[in-house]
Amino acid sequence: MRSSGLAFRLLLVFGGGALGTLARYLLGVAIPHVSHEPPNWSVFVANLVGAFLMGIVVTAPFGSRRLDLEHWRLLLGTGVLGGFTTYSAFTVDIAGAAASVVDPLYAWLIWFVLGQVVAGIALAGAGMALGLRLWPAKDAS
Repeated sequence: MRSSGLAFRLLLVFGGGALGTLARYLLGVAIPHVSHEPPNWSVFVANLVGAFLMGIVVTAPFGSRRLDLEHWRLLLGTGVLGGFTTYSAFTVDIAGAAASVVDPLYAWLIWFVLGQVVAGIALAGAGMALGLRLWPAKDAS
C-alpha cells in the first residue's frame, strides 16, 4: 500500500530526524566536547560525514512498492541526515570562539571554518560521484 499523504511524509521526516539526532548525540558521547571550548570535533565529524552521505542519498535509485524516491529522500535526507548534521551548532561554536579571540585572524578558527565548509562541499561531491558510480544513470533511449 503506497501512501503519499502529508501525514505519512511528516512521519518519515519525524522518524528519520529522531534517528539522526540520536546518532549525533551518540557521536557527541564518543567524541566528548568541553562546553565553550572550541573546536567541537563531534559537530565537525557529523557535518562532514553527513555531507558525504547526503551526496550518496541524492544519487541513489531508491524505490520499492512501499516507498518511492521522494519518501526515501524525506526519510534519509531530510530526516536522518538533517537531524544528524548541525549547521546551528557549528555556527554557535564559531561565534563563541570568535568572540573569545583577541586577534580576529586567529589561524585555527579560520582553518576550522573554511576547512569544514570546503571539506563538506568536497565530500558531498565525492558522495555524489560514488553514488553515480554505484548506480549509473540508465539510458533514456
